[in-house]
Amino acid sequence: ARVRNPSEDRALVFSLNTTESDNLRFEYVVKRSNNGMLKNIVEYSTDGGNTYTSAELFINEFDITTDYELITVNFEHIAAVNDNPDFMIKITWEGNTTGDQGNNRYDNITLKGNYYGEDVSTNDVLNEETHISVFPNPSNGIFMVRTDNASAIDRVTVLDLQGKVLLQRQNQSEFEIDLSAHAKGVYLVRTESAGKSTVQKIVLK
Repeated sequence: ARVRNPSEDRALVFSLNTTESDNLRFEYVVKRSNNGMLKNIVEYSTDGGNTYTSAELFINEFDITTDYELITVNFEHIAAVNDNPDFMIKITWEGNTTGDQGNNRYDNITLKGNYYGEDVSTNDVLNEETHISVFPNPSNGIFMVRTDNASAIDRVTVLDLQGKVLLQRQNQSEFEIDLSAHAKGVYLVRTESAGKSTVQKIVLK
């Protein structure tokens, strides 16, 4: 996305339904042209855009350079934005906003968090091909990965929805996995056994 000058009375607004989601982070990369706006101001609304605020944000003003930089706005500690169908984010600008030249350019705009909605399967999972079960599902943070096959599971890997590896275990027929220190939400359990790999979802509540 490219926002051109004059930008003094304009705004870039995102409507972001966070129903059944929490631990939110808003991220994007941005750069300016030589005459582009010098600073991004980020505010948010929990009432569908009727009012905006920067309250509780650790930082909401970002200097913009002529090279792409990653901007992260952390909402993980703000309860009001969780599970909120009326959540919105607004970006405005300061510096170099009144001319008829220059712009800010945006890419890789994402809202990241944990989703715990009920449309994700919350049943105990048994993979009939590999005979590997994951239970209980949903879990309070501690769950089992077990095989009733004669051979052990080669590897169990637990990841978050962004693909970050949280833990790995190897060469057992039964694993107790403890994610109780992690936030509630959906995680991925990847198992490798007898040359086959499967991925199942586990919900922490």
